[in-house]
Amino acid sequence: MNAIVTSLRRVGGVRCDGVVRAVAVSASFALLGCSPISRLQVRFVGPSGSGHTLYVTGVKHCPPGVIGVPAAGRSFGDAFSVTQEPESGGAVIVTAAFRGGHCSARLTAWLDTDADGKPSPGDFIGSTPAVEIRDRGVFVSNLTRGRDVVLSVVR
Repeated sequence: MNAIVTSLRRVGGVRCDGVVRAVAVSASFALLGCSPISRLQVRFVGPSGSGHTLYVTGVKHCPPGVIGVPAAGRSFGDAFSVTQEPESGGAVIVTAAFRGGHCSARLTAWLDTDADGKPSPGDFIGSTPAVEIRDRGVFVSNLTRGRDVVLSVVR
């Protein structure tokens, strides 16, 4: 006799379907779920009232280890999701999500002031140091807050 129970659970801030199959005869259980997700949140501070697009690129290394600075660009890099919440005074709260339960991660933010599609003089760039991030499980937050980063002008 097989019993199938379907449930919704929240994993790493993402809602996903999990299926639990209980086999009464063999008393074995299998759980199909989602991969772990770790998030890094950083406040990038740039010039106020710029009105330009802030591009954010992330890199990760799982398990945690030495990690280089991500190059400024228009892709998310290793992050599969990046959200931005503008604040007053030119600051933006950025949250990047990475697949992996325990990793090192870094973010680079680039404000393309001249809209030429490449880092050039007059643009603003800043990067985080390496931050250890982890998904602590279903009932605990997977969000790690990094230090504020002030964007510097490219010369």
